[in-house]
Amino acid sequence: MKKLIRVLFVLLAAALIFFAAAVMLSDFFPEAEPREYEYERGTNSDKGFDGLLLSSPESKNSSDLVSFVLYAWDNGWGYVWGTFGDVLDEAALSDLAERYPSVMENRIDLIRQNWLERRCADCSGLIKAYLWYEPGIGVNYGAYSYPDEDANTMFNNARVSGDIESIPEISGLAVWCDGHIVIYIGDGIVVEAMGTEYGVVKTSLEGFTGSRWTHWFELEHIEYP
Repeated sequence: MKKLIRVLFVLLAAALIFFAAAVMLSDFFPEAEPREYEYERGTNSDKGFDGLLLSSPESKNSSDLVSFVLYAWDNGWGYVWGTFGDVLDEAALSDLAERYPSVMENRIDLIRQNWLERRCADCSGLIKAYLWYEPGIGVNYGAYSYPDEDANTMFNNARVSGDIESIPEISGLAVWCDGHIVIYIGDGIVVEAMGTEYGVVKTSLEGFTGSRWTHWFELEHIEYP
């Protein structure tokens, strides 16, 4: 019995010492604040395309794709499921709510607050907005006979692709994980239509969403160097 008491006493003393040490160390290593999502929003709000400069508007190429998504980022495009670069008005929002009720039902108020009367796109819609963009006209659904494809279809149709660890330093590549797609603009940065809360933003390829990326690829309808 005495031996058991001594063991318990030793364990209790060790626990007290450990607790005291933890309290002392906390003064030197304070608990980190919860990490905020690291992203950057654009600061302008141009609804048109007057400021969009494309090097070769008659073709669809990786350089102009980067210019286009940066233009969308700079002008604070929003994210709304099922959109592809048009200005979101109340009629369009009501139509989307009817078409995608399970997706939209808990987001309507947030969309109205943040994205109504702004250009909006979802992740693949940002790419389709460029493919369907006609100078002097704007985003014209189905223009140039480019199909309406989601992120996974774009990936499955790629002829050139690789694991994310092997991504080359080529601006305009698509970066993909199951169900989501973004555009690599170089120097470890991507532009993505991230979600309803964020809109179109810049993030790091290795940032908080970076752990999800599995592959890079060349988009089927884009010319690359």
